[in-house]
Amino acid sequence: MSKLYDMTKHLPKKGIAKPMNRPQQMQIDLSKTTPQSCSTCQCPSFLPGVTLHIVSAIMSPNGMEMLVQAPVFICANCKKPFNHKEEKTND
Repeated sequence: MSKLYDMTKHLPKKGIAKPMNRPQQMQIDLSKTTPQSCSTCQCPSFLPGVTLHIVSAIMSPNGMEMLVQAPVFICANCKKPFNHKEEKTND
């Protein structure tokens, strides 16, 4: 009969290895924030989306035309993109 391979010999000797350079997560109390809603239909729910932008070869860092994505939130009801400068807060 063959020997079983012992995988435990590859584990660290002093406990479990910790991930390196892991960013800290912020603890935010949402009850102390200001909820947002759509300025058109007052819907409080938004969906993630992207807008696409063409960067001309003149403005591009590599001298070639590029397609760039930008994240955007879209109202779940009326499909209008969220604009935090014109949105009104829920009271």
